[in-house]
Amino acid sequence: MRYVACLLGIGWVCATSTAHAWGDRTHPAIVRLAISTLPEEVEREFRRQTRKLERFSNEPDSVLREREGRVEAIRHFIDLDGYMSPPFEGFPRTYDKAVERIGKRKVEKYGVLPWVILRFERQLRKALAAGDEDWVRQAGYLAHYVGDAYQPLHLTIDYDGQLSGSKGIHRRFENDVVDARMMFNERRIGFDIPEALLVEDLREKLFTALFATYPGSTAILAADKTARGAGKPGSTAYNDKLEAETDELIRRQIRDASVMLGSIWLTSWRGAGK
Repeated sequence: MRYVACLLGIGWVCATSTAHAWGDRTHPAIVRLAISTLPEEVEREFRRQTRKLERFSNEPDSVLREREGRVEAIRHFIDLDGYMSPPFEGFPRTYDKAVERIGKRKVEKYGVLPWVILRFERQLRKALAAGDEDWVRQAGYLAHYVGDAYQPLHLTIDYDGQLSGSKGIHRRFENDVVDARMMFNERRIGFDIPEALLVEDLREKLFTALFATYPGSTAILAADKTARGAGKPGSTAYNDKLEAETDELIRRQIRDASVMLGSIWLTSWRGAGK
């Protein structure tokens, strides 16, 4: 599970020490796929930093969580259906508007993921423009949060199936299916991945992607129920069925996350005058 409810009944959400997003293999895979979407001259610069980018892509789940605790935890998700019901018309596009709409306490309860992505993009562009070698760290951290944005269970209050009879699905899906078989999926995705494109309005593009990703949470929860008919959760039979039911979704989300990341990197690179 990502989080456990705090005591005292005030509705805050805290991070557990075992919380992860996608998985330790999947975030670096998104980095490698994103690099492959870049134009040759930009790809060359990013590929030189592959190892560092891979390492930094996992640090938000380890180094930053350990150092910053709950402050970091709320950066990894946004429970869209906590803010309002689908289809999310009139969803606040800025942090200030979100606070104005539902209050700071609820905003921190339901997560701030898209605004964290926008902040790291600004930091990446600034570092690139200044010739700061720390741009690699910013790009790696950005990779993590962009990846999180394409994990459907990071966009719903029912993030672990705890409200729908599928408790534990978050880790089973991320670790036992996606992460465990990422090497195979990375090869398949890499065969026909689109090229990165310059992004004119990152904020709007990002929210459009979030709204498009959200229905995947319902699909994953339904897949869990189907897989339970094949075997006990955690068994080989269960994992095989869960993978079969979500295979297309997994490949689509990893591909789209990689292209989005590559496009953000490219836009930042060009915007910094590179």
